[in-house]
Parts: sequence; structure tokens; C-alpha cells
Amino acid sequence: MIISAIVICSLVGCASTNKPAEIKPAEIKPAGPPQKPTVSIPYWYNQTPGSEDSLYAVGTAVSRDLQLSQDMAILNAKTNLADRLNSRVRSQTKIYSNQSSAGDSVSNSQKLERAVKNTVTDVDVAGYVVAKSETQQVDGVFRTFVLLEYSRERSANLIMDRIRVQPNRDLNVSADRAFKELDEVKSQ
Repeated sequence: MIISAIVICSLVGCASTNKPAEIKPAEIKPAGPPQKPTVSIPYWYNQTPGSEDSLYAVGTAVSRDLQLSQDMAILNAKTNLADRLNSRVRSQTKIYSNQSSAGDSVSNSQKLERAVKNTVTDVDVAGYVVAKSETQQVDGVFRTFVLLEYSRERSANLIMDRIRVQPNRDLNVSADRAFKELDEVKSQ
């Protein structure tokens, strides 16, 4: 019995006499509008590299289909490249001014019209390479950024190869035409 009294006293002596800490309810901060994921534009898209030996062009496209996004971005970059290689711009500006006065007051009116047409027709951009490409997925759609490099030397070599092949194509067309004419003569 004495032992149980000692155990009870020691347990009571170990108990803390401090008040329990106040538990504060969690602070609830009102949530702002949900943050939309953003697209990160690659540095090379806005700062296209330059070189004496190569031309560069960029393109971008958005699609729910990854491959379509990439294909369209390349096509847009090729269009920009073709525009840089060979395009024709026609511009027309018309300005009409009218001034009238009544007593001490003068009133002016002007009308400006501008029409610009940029034509890119049949430009050979064969030989380009995709120098950089980046695809990002945001809200279920893919945005692809593409940087094309068009080497002047590589394109000149491709053109020379085509010129070398052209006489053989002409020869084949002439031979086909001759055989066709022979077949027509035989059937008569």
C-alpha cells in the first residue's frame, strides 16, 4: 500500500501544472482566381540567331494533337523562311485632307487608307533543318515552337543536284513520248 501511494505521488508530481496551449483555428485565406498555367516562350523564338552562312526562321502552332502542333509549327516556320527568301510587297497609301473654315474657326479632317499585299510564291526551301524545337502542354493543348536553319551552302548543293538530275528527267520524258508515238503508228 505504501508502494502504491509513492507511485501515485510520483505520477502526480510529474504531471504538468501549465494550462494547455490554446488551439487557434486555422486561418483561412480566401483563394484568388485560379492560376492558369502559362506558356514559356523560348529565348531563341524572340531572339532569332543570325549568321552570314545561314538564314533562320521561327514558327509556332497550337493543337490538341501533338503531331499536328509540330507539323503546323514547322509549316509556319517554312512560310516565314520562304518570305525571307523571296517575297514581293506591294503597298498603296492614300491620304485625303479637307480643310474648312467658318468665321474664326478652322477645321481639318484627314482620311488615311493603306493597303499592303505580301506575296510569297513557289519558293524552294529544301534543305532546311529543325535547329531547335520545344513543345509545351498547357490545359490539354500542345504549343510547339520551332527554329529552322537554312544553310546557304546546303541549299546551293541541293539546287546543283537537281540541275544535274534534270537532263536525265528530260531524256526520260522524250523517250516516253517517242515510244508512245511509235505505239500510235503501229496501231494505225
